[in-house]
Amino acid sequence: MYREFSVPDEQSILESLGEWPEEVEEGVHQLALCREGGETLKLSYSVLGRSVRVQWVDTSGKTVVDLFKEGATRLAVTSTGFTVSSHMGECTGEMVVEVFPVISVTERVLFT
Repeated sequence: MYREFSVPDEQSILESLGEWPEEVEEGVHQLALCREGGETLKLSYSVLGRSVRVQWVDTSGKTVVDLFKEGATRLAVTSTGFTVSSHMGECTGEMVVEVFPVISVTERVLFT
């Protein structure tokens, strides 16, 4: 069963996180959130592909976390981060990414 991937508009993302998502390739948007200490968290998403990628890069440029998720159904943003909901087959999931005050990534995938 096809499920639509719902994302907020660019203006809402800007107002919540202070950054405008750039289109890096056709249909793929990316948001780079830089922290004061030099860490960067990148969020890339494709509405048509129903996919999301989260990359956390430390101050030395080393990748700490690189997650790719398909079957995304909802992207929600707040002033501290974002949540990605997903549905794939018999599983539903939720990835919660906090960027402020510290970076944290939590994901749960459960059978429905």
